[in-house]
Amino acid sequence: MVDILVPIQIVTQTYSSTLLEHPFLIKAATGFFLCGLGDVLAQFRSLQQSSSALQGQQQAKLFFDRMDWMRLARFAVKGFFGTCIWALWYDMSDCILSEEHILSLLLSLGFNDIRDALLNALRTVFLVLAEQFVTCPIIYGLWEIPTSTLLNGAPASRIKYEVKDKLLDMLFENAKVWTFANILIYNVPLQYRTGLANIMDVIWQSIVSDFAAKCGKNIEMVGDDEPKEVDEEMVVVTREMVSVPRTSVVVTSIEEQTQTANYAEVT
Repeated sequence: MVDILVPIQIVTQTYSSTLLEHPFLIKAATGFFLCGLGDVLAQFRSLQQSSSALQGQQQAKLFFDRMDWMRLARFAVKGFFGTCIWALWYDMSDCILSEEHILSLLLSLGFNDIRDALLNALRTVFLVLAEQFVTCPIIYGLWEIPTSTLLNGAPASRIKYEVKDKLLDMLFENAKVWTFANILIYNVPLQYRTGLANIMDVIWQSIVSDFAAKCGKNIEMVGDDEPKEVDEEMVVVTREMVSVPRTSVVVTSIEEQTQTANYAEVT
């Protein structure tokens, strides 16, 4: 068991020391990798749902054949910069919601006998509430959804509709994933926090990836006021109709005329 933990400890120590030397680059590279892995999981999950009858090897081959590499690249690049935004929030929250500040607040409210366990619990509650009700709406509404919309090729005028359509759903999913996860992360020993947070982030990014992939897609503008969902099946049918060669249309028309003429002669 000890031999298994040694490589993990070496990797963790190397990562931590490199992070101290090059914080921006390492955080951004970590975000790039985690978001890329999350998108791969999201695409694989989607494939499993649509081809559950296939065997393992067949499913793996189909997965690589259908892999949307541009979607993966867009989401990973967004994660490269987005991780730095979140890192800024965590640094600010450690400063603003530090134990010293919370203790000063409680003392000013007349709470004199405060134990460490209570102080830590209150700090965890403040951090979770601040993240879910302040930070997440700001970052999702000003970064995640707008950036995904633009990276998918939609015009900037679509951003406000995408935010209105997806923000509440993202916040709801965030609460389901991160409420318990943050309570756990803020209270485990310090040496395990980074690894646990990264594991949870991969899971979360696989959810965000599906939101990001839909930003700016399958919606057409009706006038200047509101977007309208486009039926994907109708789009496929329309494209097939458009792609029919003109000669086949002419042949069909001639056959119809011939049948009409024969029918006239019989009658």
